[in-house]
Amino acid sequence: MHSNRRWWIRPLLLVAGAAWIALAWLALRVPKDAEATPSYARRYGTDCQTCHSPNPPRLNNVGMVFRRSGFRLPDADESGKLTLKNLPAQTIGEAMTIAGQIDGNIVQHPDPGMSKSSFLLSEVELIAGTSIGDHYSTQMMFIPYNDEAASELEDLEAQANFGPPESQFIVRGGKMQPLVWQKAGHGSMTPSSPLILDESSPAPIGDFAGPGLSHMLAGMEVGYMATRLHKGHLTSTMVSVSAMNGFNPDGSDARTHPGDGVDILAQATELIGSRNTANAFYYKGHTVIDPEGALPTPGPFRDEFTRYGVTGNFAPMDRIDLAAGYAGGENKSEELARTVKTKGYYGEVTGTIMPGWVATYRYDHVDPDTDTSDDAISDHVLGTTYLLQSTVFLSAEYREIQLGSAKSHGILGRIRLLY
Repeated sequence: MHSNRRWWIRPLLLVAGAAWIALAWLALRVPKDAEATPSYARRYGTDCQTCHSPNPPRLNNVGMVFRRSGFRLPDADESGKLTLKNLPAQTIGEAMTIAGQIDGNIVQHPDPGMSKSSFLLSEVELIAGTSIGDHYSTQMMFIPYNDEAASELEDLEAQANFGPPESQFIVRGGKMQPLVWQKAGHGSMTPSSPLILDESSPAPIGDFAGPGLSHMLAGMEVGYMATRLHKGHLTSTMVSVSAMNGFNPDGSDARTHPGDGVDILAQATELIGSRNTANAFYYKGHTVIDPEGALPTPGPFRDEFTRYGVTGNFAPMDRIDLAAGYAGGENKSEELARTVKTKGYYGEVTGTIMPGWVATYRYDHVDPDTDTSDDAISDHVLGTTYLLQSTVFLSAEYREIQLGSAKSHGILGRIRLLY
């Protein structure tokens, strides 16, 4: 029994040792003036650190303003006044970044019929985005191959920005990333994301898989962004309201809204300096479970849910980045004939070992149903990523998840290639 509980020590030591030796070797051999090659950096003649800190994919505040301004880079004129540098892509090749992802996994409890260890090409992505003229922009993320050997249109957005750089009105629509503050989802410093802000819900509510707050959703957003540049310091306030189709009962994004009406997401984000942020959001939606009455106790059942929370990050020094978040809410479930209340939080610290090399520790805790005992989920994540020549990411992650009194462990190694 003792050796079974410690199953993960030997593979963990082997993976960690190999990773540290490889990273140390790279640190000695790789030149530090590496040039960025993904499409935005190529087009604007800059490097990844202009829009990302401490490492891609996490956006710093310049990157967040760049994104919300429709891929127009914030800059200053000779008098120090805020301007937006606009360099639209002239061809598909200029707008496109190609990404490939190779994963190796070791898990304690694999799915039935699966091995404890696996190695696979988990994803190929085509990512494109560009401004169009002075007011419009578009972006797309198409996945021709994923870990299920399927293809998916992940993201397809069109956006319009009106007004001067200091005061912009924003209209956005399509299948889009709903959360403006993306540092815990698509900007995570580890291969996994915090449980409360992941693309999938931490736990189901009856036969409803639950809302994943970072999941791409179809809808329309209107917003406003006020940005200031004072003595080289950037501040920006972003507010928006979105109407979306929301979620199917299985947690996927709905092509048309289940039931009547739309889901609503309101959010406000404050950017302070180069990396510090604060954010608040409120989501209200509903879905319809078993609309055809196929369950043993036939529906349809309506599930009305809310989610609200605050998130933020703070960089007390150049080499340290702290992030945290809290989210709560409830589901009024006709299927369960009661209201299910949920809450969760996470805290994370990321340290820069050297330029391009970061290490992260995160703790998550979620209580999916505050009226039920022994269902809380806790998560310890320890990860490291090395950025090689701005186009190759080498990542390793150890994760321990505790569900009630049961624990499981997993190790992930990842190679991500960008061009």
